Order: sequence, then structure tokens, then C-alpha cells
Amino acid sequence: MLSAQTWLIAASGRTMSFSPYVPGLGKEIAVPSLEGVLLTWQKDDTSPFVAMRLNRKERFGGMIDRLATRLSTWIVFKRSGRRYASFLRKNGVAVQTKELDWRPDGSPFGACHCLELPFLFGPWERWKDAGILHGISREEWEQRGRSLRRQWLDFIR
Repeated sequence: MLSAQTWLIAASGRTMSFSPYVPGLGKEIAVPSLEGVLLTWQKDDTSPFVAMRLNRKERFGGMIDRLATRLSTWIVFKRSGRRYASFLRKNGVAVQTKELDWRPDGSPFGACHCLELPFLFGPWERWKDAGILHGISREEWEQRGRSLRRQWLDFIR
């Protein structure tokens, strides 16, 4: 995935070539020739990015952090995703949107950016110490992974 991402960024000349398209911002985009598109975002998508602004002595998760996460997630992911969905629908593409809201009990990042990746790309040993999954058991990881993969496969079918 990392080498594919590196290639995509280099080929596009942009740092976020996979970011949502927001109509009205002057970007050109072709309508995908797909029957349907599933657009998802995490409830706390930007929390890792908000946390990056802190120095190592500060702890992430206070009221200001939560407010900044909520606002930036709304602007960058949720609002943009909904605008993109509307654009696609107007161009004949069937679109489903979903906010992923599951939050690991022990993680200060909540339902953060890329939280679905551990459930899609195993094995457990590679993810068991990831901060975004702090406090989750192997059994819960396996169950949530099966559920998420089933939901996405149901959409594909």
C-alpha cells in the first residue's frame, strides 16, 4: 500500500491526490464509470492530525482537541464527502455514504483516520500494539474485522 501511495502521489504531483473532491473549489474531476460508490469517513477522522500539533509533553484528548477534531473532521471529510456524493448523484452514480463511529475504549484518538485498516489487513500481531487500537482484544479485533469486511463485500455484490 505504501509503495502504491508513493507512486500515486508522484504521478499526480499533489500531496493528497486521494482526497475528496469538493465541487466549487476549481478542481476538475471525471465522473467515475461505476455503478455505485461507497463513501465513508470516521467520526473522529482528523484526531491524529490534530494530535500532531502537540509537543511531546502535552497529552491529546482535552476539550480543545475534541472540538478541533470535530470541526476539522466536519470540514475535511464529512462535508466534503457529502458534497462529492451529491456531485456524483447528479451525474448518475449511485452513492452510499457512511460514517464509521466505532471507538476503541482505550484509544484517545476515537474513530480516527485509517481505523478500518487493521480490520482489513491483518495479521493481529502487526496491529496489536497500534495506539489507535489501544485496549482492544484479539477476539474483538477478529469480530470487528469480519463484520467490516462483510459490510464492504455486501456493498460490492
